[in-house]
Amino acid sequence: GGKMVVEQTYVGVAAREDRVTPLTSEIGVYAVLGFVAGPSVGALFAPLNLDYGRWRVDEFTAPGYFVGLLCVAMMVACYLTFNPSDGYAKPFQGHKLERRLSHSLASPSIGASPRTNVVRRTTQRRPDAVGLAVCLGAFFAHFYSFAIQETITTPFVTARYGWSQRRVDTLFAGVSVLSLVTSVLVAELSNRWSDYDLLVLSLVLGFAGSLVLLDPPLWPAQLGEARFLAGFALITVAFPFGRNVALATFSKVLGPCDQGEWMGLMFVVGALPRCLGPSWSLYALQLACVLFPHPAPCPKGGRTCLEFGISALIFGATLVTV
Repeated sequence: GGKMVVEQTYVGVAAREDRVTPLTSEIGVYAVLGFVAGPSVGALFAPLNLDYGRWRVDEFTAPGYFVGLLCVAMMVACYLTFNPSDGYAKPFQGHKLERRLSHSLASPSIGASPRTNVVRRTTQRRPDAVGLAVCLGAFFAHFYSFAIQETITTPFVTARYGWSQRRVDTLFAGVSVLSLVTSVLVAELSNRWSDYDLLVLSLVLGFAGSLVLLDPPLWPAQLGEARFLAGFALITVAFPFGRNVALATFSKVLGPCDQGEWMGLMFVVGALPRCLGPSWSLYALQLACVLFPHPAPCPKGGRTCLEFGISALIFGATLVTV
């Protein structure tokens, strides 16, 4: 979480405004690539079973050591090659990130005096509150729907459709690839479409996916496998659009100010459904059977109408404010 806040804050203050959305989307591509490649890398350590006294390297501990070494390598590479006051990594003089910093990045260590910083902060314009609220709402809506979908999928499809764990794993592998393709598409479309169009598209996709995942009494027919997969795919596609565009738009609405605290707030808003989602989403499946007892009996796995009805309501309300 902290790493993403720092990255997004730097993009917001160091890049040209027309480059904020493409750069945010490119960062999203690498984030999704990690989700896709992570299980494959972990599988490489499965055969390991080494014991060095108190140090044990096996399929459970090796991924932790690997990630630790990657973090150390990243810190060393960042220290040796990256100078934030230049706005680009030293070995890559032609990088897309332009050599421009916002006044808000200036500090005594970079060359500005504390007195200068005070003057700059007092002359900064106040960001548009409605625009910030819309971006926060869109961010929350996408993380809420994605967290619910991510949590309930395994127990729901196992109970409702009798899926095996292998079939569930195949589904998640497929949507990981779909997320990666969508993230690349967002990066390309951000050079051609406006942020407003992309944000509206993400909300429409999320709203449609939430509606498709409803079951009785809010939908006339039971949620079958085909409709479940369609809704799953819509929310999966909507998430990269919404996350990347909402972040970039939020940064642009903020303008030249100290964006770190604001970006921290935005990721807190996104973290709330990720924290509450696992407990709430599984509970809501059974709670819906109590609130909506008809048609009886309650299907295996519970009813999805409550949580995805709330998701559709959040998407719809945010879409109206846009």
